[in-house]
Amino acid sequence: MMNDVDLPREFTSIIGAEKVDFSVKTSRSKSIKESFSLIRWGVGLTGFVGLIGFVVLQPLFQTTDLNAEISNIPKATFFDIGWMVFPAIIIGIFLLAGFGMLVWGIYSLFQGGGYFVATSTRLIHYFKGNVKTYRWEQFAGVAELNINRGDLALELRTGVPTKGRDGSSTFIPEVIYISGVRNAADIEFICRKRINENNPPLADN
Repeated sequence: MMNDVDLPREFTSIIGAEKVDFSVKTSRSKSIKESFSLIRWGVGLTGFVGLIGFVVLQPLFQTTDLNAEISNIPKATFFDIGWMVFPAIIIGIFLLAGFGMLVWGIYSLFQGGGYFVATSTRLIHYFKGNVKTYRWEQFAGVAELNINRGDLALELRTGVPTKGRDGSSTFIPEVIYISGVRNAADIEFICRKRINENNPPLADN
């Protein structure tokens, strides 16, 4: 059954008298693939920047007295290493970014994704008191399904345009994740049906 979920009362009032195609409670906020992608990027960025930081800032880790002299050759003083301040700040920012991605990826593996309800006209997402509504015509008709993990990803027409190093433009679509659910294949079928009904050109493809 795909309608046997006890929905929060305030969420039920938003749905009203609309006929429900399915209602599910997700066990994750993102797909496992997306979470592990964040973890890999976080580990890679943290390790790479950390290695560069150690090489660049190595004089700061020396245990000898910076003002001491050995064999009449003066050691670096505090003022000599002043040039390291700016690189240290940049390295610190990237380290925090990498660590943040790592933590967010791990957290997303265990963070629940809330509730999803589908009707004939829209897909509604409820999470911790926040409600987002997506009309079926907002979807691009592109879906990624992992039956074994119960993960479904639906692309929207909206997103963020970016530019590559070669100057070419790339569009990164916004993605809705319905992750860690039973009957993922049936849910994908219903979503695809509703998307096609509300996007006639897609149904002809």
